[in-house]
Amino acid sequence: MTRCYTFFLVVLTAALFAAPEPLRAQNSLPGSGAFGVDVSFSATTMGGNFYSRDGRTAGWSFAPTAFYVVESDISLGLSLQISRSNSSKFSDEEPTTTVALGPSFNVHFGEKGKELAPFAGISILGIRTRVKEDRGIFQESMTFYGAGVDLASGVTFMLSPSVAVTGEAFVLAKVLTRLEDTEETDVGNALGLRVGLTGFF
Repeated sequence: MTRCYTFFLVVLTAALFAAPEPLRAQNSLPGSGAFGVDVSFSATTMGGNFYSRDGRTAGWSFAPTAFYVVESDISLGLSLQISRSNSSKFSDEEPTTTVALGPSFNVHFGEKGKELAPFAGISILGIRTRVKEDRGIFQESMTFYGAGVDLASGVTFMLSPSVAVTGEAFVLAKVLTRLEDTEETDVGNALGLRVGLTGFF
């Protein structure tokens, strides 16, 4: 799945740069005072001692974000991430489900007034993860809480004055603790590619 997303982003980027200049020059990022909503989906690979006994595991995430454009190249927002992994160190067959929420900060680069704008962003997230542990014929559900940092870099392309598509690579690092056993602390990470659609208001 990750290879498919990589291929899609390469084709998308090539198409954006190959678009005729008159077409590409029609739209640009909105100025300060605009509100936006971005909805993205990603394919991920997850690692760290929380996700796998040996190696990495695959997963996906869904990430809607609402934001406010403070300046023409700076936005502040609130990001929600819902993700699922195929396995964890507690079970090779049972998936984990994670919900994360926190503030986000994005900076766009490049020449102002252009429709194609590279960007970099960071989100600070509070995290809740549920996982099942195999114990013979029984399974125990466990809940972990923690915090994480999501770093992303990609491009925004304006399709119209109010609609854009985004493509980005990201890395998420997090620390998780089980409340029932505060001495059990695990770390995890996720690497992936996001493709999103953004609307401005």
